[in-house]
Amino acid sequence: AQAPSLHTLHLILANCHVGDDGLIGFSKFGKASSLQIFTLDLAFNEVGPDGALALAYLYQAPLLHTLRLDLCCNKVTSLGAYRLAHLQYSATLQHLYLNL
Repeated sequence: AQAPSLHTLHLILANCHVGDDGLIGFSKFGKASSLQIFTLDLAFNEVGPDGALALAYLYQAPLLHTLRLDLCCNKVTSLGAYRLAHLQYSATLQHLYLNL
């Protein structure tokens, strides 16, 4: 990881036109070795099923125990919700707050 001692990250990106393409990089947070708490507000960003899939890779973060994802007012659809279900495979996730 680029910040090996980063434990907590809060990103408020509501209404920033991130879209699916902008979320591809967030899948790399799944490899963040020290990240424990991650809050990501992506409301009003045209996020669809592909963006949801990129976020689902957060299940790989080895120490992540609290994840807050705000995806309200996007285009996640039922396929995107299905893809987010991959978060259930996290070995360490204890608290998941998901707003669709």
